[in-house]
Amino acid sequence: MKPLTCAAVLLCFSAASSYAGIVGHIVAAYDDIGADNTYFDVFNESQDVMTNVVIHGLQEGSSTWEDWNFPDIAPGTDVLQYFFAGAGAFTVDYDDTYTGGGDNLYYLTADNGLVSDFFSPNVNNTGGFLPFLGNDSSGFELDADVAGNVANINAPEPGSLALLGTALLLPLLRRKICR
Repeated sequence: MKPLTCAAVLLCFSAASSYAGIVGHIVAAYDDIGADNTYFDVFNESQDVMTNVVIHGLQEGSSTWEDWNFPDIAPGTDVLQYFFAGAGAFTVDYDDTYTGGGDNLYYLTADNGLVSDFFSPNVNNTGGFLPFLGNDSSGFELDADVAGNVANINAPEPGSLALLGTALLLPLLRRKICR
């Protein structure tokens, strides 16, 4: 396939990334007083139940995404869960195990095409560094209570759900079509 045609096909499929609006948000925090651990609090501000809620995490230096399943979230409510793992992107008391400024990457998906913005301690809705993993920006243990709204949860444009699955296949399509 010619390069121009390849670019046109990929541009067409990328249209699935437009959103109708914000239906919730995620607060990330480090609880130094009680649990000495990170938690994510997912808020559903929509009129519908959020089902099959999963937060995906990629630990700095890794190439493997990890999944963290949340229970269904009723309209107008939230679900708060603490990190639970012995290793990886969701490690309990992360700052006691890993050093670094916190370049872990996270995002949320749910049924009906809901998807959050990507977020990390370095890039999030606060506009600056938020040490929700317990490490300061230099990578040293901070152990302080912090919390902030790190990401919006977005609803897809009507009619874009059909393209959403195709957009998720972009890396495969790019390899096959654009050679």
